Amino acid sequence: MDTSLICKISIPNTYAHAYDYQRHADLPAIGTRVLVPFKKRERIGVIIDYAAPDKVRQLKEVLRVIDEQPLFSQEYMAWLKWIANYYHVPFSEILALAMPKTLREEVLPHEPPKITFLKLIASQLSIPKQQKKILQLQRFLQQQGQALSIEQLKHEGFSKATLTKAVAMQVAEYEYREDIVSFTASANSVSLNLEQQQAVAAIDSGLFKPYLLQGVTGSGKTEVYIELIKKTLQQGKQALLLIPEIGLTSGINHRLKSRLDTHIVVFHSHLSEKQRFKNWQQAYFGHAGLVLGTRSAIFAPLPNLGLIIIDEEHDLSFKQQDGVRYSAKDSLIMRAKMQNIAIILGTATPALESYYNAQYHRYKLVLLTKKALNDTPLSFSLVDLRQKKTLHGVADDTLQYIKKHLALHQQVLVFINRRGYAPLLFCHDCGSAVGCKRCDVNLTLYRAKNYLTCHHCGWGQKPPKQCIKCSSAHLVPVGCGTEQVADYLTLCFPEAKVLRFDRDVMKNKVEIEKGLLSIQNKEINIIVATQMLAKGHHFANLNLVVILDGDSGFYQSDFRALERLGQMITQVAGRAGRADKPGEVIIQTHLPKHPLLLTLIQQGYEPFITQLLKQREEAQLPPYNYLALVRVQGKNATNVISCIKLLAQSIADYPIEVLGPAPAPIEKKAEVHRWQLVLKAWKRHDLHSSLEQISAWLGKHCLGSTRWFIEVDPYDLSS
Repeated sequence: MDTSLICKISIPNTYAHAYDYQRHADLPAIGTRVLVPFKKRERIGVIIDYAAPDKVRQLKEVLRVIDEQPLFSQEYMAWLKWIANYYHVPFSEILALAMPKTLREEVLPHEPPKITFLKLIASQLSIPKQQKKILQLQRFLQQQGQALSIEQLKHEGFSKATLTKAVAMQVAEYEYREDIVSFTASANSVSLNLEQQQAVAAIDSGLFKPYLLQGVTGSGKTEVYIELIKKTLQQGKQALLLIPEIGLTSGINHRLKSRLDTHIVVFHSHLSEKQRFKNWQQAYFGHAGLVLGTRSAIFAPLPNLGLIIIDEEHDLSFKQQDGVRYSAKDSLIMRAKMQNIAIILGTATPALESYYNAQYHRYKLVLLTKKALNDTPLSFSLVDLRQKKTLHGVADDTLQYIKKHLALHQQVLVFINRRGYAPLLFCHDCGSAVGCKRCDVNLTLYRAKNYLTCHHCGWGQKPPKQCIKCSSAHLVPVGCGTEQVADYLTLCFPEAKVLRFDRDVMKNKVEIEKGLLSIQNKEINIIVATQMLAKGHHFANLNLVVILDGDSGFYQSDFRALERLGQMITQVAGRAGRADKPGEVIIQTHLPKHPLLLTLIQQGYEPFITQLLKQREEAQLPPYNYLALVRVQGKNATNVISCIKLLAQSIADYPIEVLGPAPAPIEKKAEVHRWQLVLKAWKRHDLHSSLEQISAWLGKHCLGSTRWFIEVDPYDLSS
């Protein structure tokens, strides 16, 4: 390669695509890490391209080439560039997501990970009797007749201190081996039913095709996933399985390990940097046959990727809501296309766009219509709140349903997707509510803590003794959250064990696993939960689901609210009757005759979204056109409004429809004022060409403390 070319180097988290540097020695390949001077320090960057020499500018020199071989393949780099281009963000921000912190900050050659073994070297060495652990270790290694990994020895009860001491006493020595795993065998088999067998046969992983695996809750989609992963591993290839919630990781990981004889690594936001880097390496060097993870796992570097699966493909968590606002699902569909492999979108409640694509044969539809363990359909009942009194959000009729199932020694799930005791503290005299000082929202009351908290910025305070507007002492909690409902049900059923399952109680992986285990072991009678338990979990003794607020989606301004309501009701209802007993679902509602609600519970999810699609077509909303959100935000409201209005004027003649400017649904959040434009286009090309020009305009005119972002295909317009 011509050594006079300019290196275009992307440096993570610098809000730029790349910077120009020169190097007079041999030029490294694209995708290689290099060390470069940046401002007043040295930074690690990645070469993403080369350009013709520029004799006018004086460019800084590349200080050092870190990797002998490119860190990223051309295929992987092309995919990262597609994400940057499609979502209109600088490449450096995508690079920061794709590289572990260790590789971004440490100037170390990237080598395959090694596993440390301990090998016995002095089987006849006399060891003092007081050194009992060393003596036990010597005998154990002698009995095994081979070196054992440190992890194996720790599992056998030998501490790190014991192993270190054994090496110091020259009883044993360390041995380092490359971590290599075979993908070929399967551990245990489960007989698939006819529908599951047909689903497996219908999916060809050797060619690019998105498959929409639509299976009713309890139909055994996971068994189909496992069988397809087995086939992929037997071909010597790797698989990627994406799940929506960290809380689901432990259960499905345990299930996969019992069924697959391969190394499985996990990616999610609760990993330490050390563990994240280790898992990244094992994926990168092909030592992991399967990567399991949440949204960020899409960036796992899998050199032999042969299959991608997204479970609960409709879930909102697959769309990043801050920073780089990418869709994990859409990004993985493009990755599958570039690598010519199959991608499976599994769900009981497809997103409208996915269902639409299946209807027009862009995706291949594969159906599972029957439950795996029983054929009994769920029984739905509506509790009309217009004619029933409620106490703490629960109607008397609902209590009777709960009482009946408890008498049968069955578990009950009570679903309410609001945390805390009450969503607002209300002045009975003047009608005002206690609001957040930093956001345009009300504070949520937590009674046990005697505290008010903002769920958007985290600010809080003790409940005031009187209204700040009229000085009235008559402040009352209005509405219900999980804390209030759990407290009330504990009073109603004192002999029942009630568990609250929300993010305030289940704060980490350990607490989540402990809670799930207590439910599975039938130690819990009533579970009061948010959407943390709405999907993916199997509780054999759970036969009643109560949905306290079945109307939430009917009152929201976001055009996707009804779709999410249908998904939520279907998913939560699917937790009931998953074993051999029939399931019952109770929905409390003020709209018992709403045609969409009746369609959902009487005919099912597919007729429900068919009606929603007709409404979307009439309103010309996605999937019948394309949307983008442009938001300008800052602490100075005048500057924010001025910038967004000037932008709206400058794009008046673009081939798109401009809605706004208008304040965001929550205009002020964490003391930041937010205004926005919603852009609508008939053609994707028109939208993206307009966004390129908008991005350039904002880069020139939106200066100082005012910030902006572009969100392509926004999924949640309610905040």
